[in-house]
Amino acid sequence: MPALWKGLLRQLIIHVILIMKPYSRDLRQRIINAYTNQEGSQRQIAERFGVSLSFVQGLLKRYRSCGTLDPKPHGGGQSPKLNPEQILLVAQLVQKNKGATLLQLCHLLEEITGVRVSRPTMGRIIKKLNLNRRRKNRKNKPHRQNKSTNGTHKHKTGILQNKPVVAVAKTAHKIEGLIRAC
Repeated sequence: MPALWKGLLRQLIIHVILIMKPYSRDLRQRIINAYTNQEGSQRQIAERFGVSLSFVQGLLKRYRSCGTLDPKPHGGGQSPKLNPEQILLVAQLVQKNKGATLLQLCHLLEEITGVRVSRPTMGRIIKKLNLNRRRKNRKNKPHRQNKSTNGTHKHKTGILQNKPVVAVAKTAHKIEGLIRAC
């Protein structure tokens, strides 16, 4: 097998492992039946059914000790930092403070509830609630311009604005925006 295929296969296996759900009860039963009927070693059975040796070993151990084929229950994970009432409070804070940054919302929530959340956590909560926290219209504010010492305006990247700027867009709607801007 060429090295390229081995690399692609390895990436596919890693991807499948990261998003894999528990194996079906039917597959588990076929593995147990194959082992009890002495259709091969644990390693051969693992290869035959396309599972890892450690999965076969763990399944057999669990079947012998508990008599069940069912997968172990999910371990749970970290409990949410905010309870439902506090999440509703976040929604109210966002509605009252439309122009507030995520950090400002974090500080407001901490003042009211005493629970400190990080800026990314606040962003995830707002995204999960599907809330719009766009800032108010900024048309009346003057636009600041960065000026160099010789009076020419500079782009953020330091390229002079009076020279053409080539931009690479990753999606079609960004390309359309760039065309309209020119």
